[in-house]
Amino acid sequence: MIRIRVIRICAMTALLAASALTGSAAFAAAGNGAMAPVPTTCTVNDVEVTGTTIAGTDAVDDIECDNGVNLGTTVTGGGGTDLIDVDGNNAGTIDGGAGADLIDVDGDNLATGVIIGGSEGDIIDVDDNAGKILGGAGGDVIFTGANTGTVDGEADADVCLPDEGAGPTTCETVV
Repeated sequence: MIRIRVIRICAMTALLAASALTGSAAFAAAGNGAMAPVPTTCTVNDVEVTGTTIAGTDAVDDIECDNGVNLGTTVTGGGGTDLIDVDGNNAGTIDGGAGADLIDVDGDNLATGVIIGGSEGDIIDVDDNAGKILGGAGGDVIFTGANTGTVDGEADADVCLPDEGAGPTTCETVV
């Protein structure tokens, strides 16, 4: 019984250490042995918000996540034309929602990361992409550094501009 607990503690410690080393510490041990999402802290219209759901309003929003977005966290702009600015890696989900949005990830979209432009034409700019970028409805412009993930402009005429890499890219125009 004690040996099993020691092994379980060692395994959890190794997983948490590996997550911390990759910059995507996103889950912590819950009391029942399951992993629970680690909240993300962002500012929404100059108000600090911490949680696994960061939500804008139906109006124009300025959402800034200075330490990335953790796995298990969803950041959504809601309606209106929003600026979602992430300084760090995205391991969670970023959803611009309705309106023409600017989503800027000054870091990598990790393999677990999903970025959704939402309806209307959006501009999405990500350093490197290993996850999924989905433009949504409207003519989107998607910039990426190296792309080993998936980029799909989805509906309407989209322009994708990957710097390098030939990961799956589905856009009407790839430059």
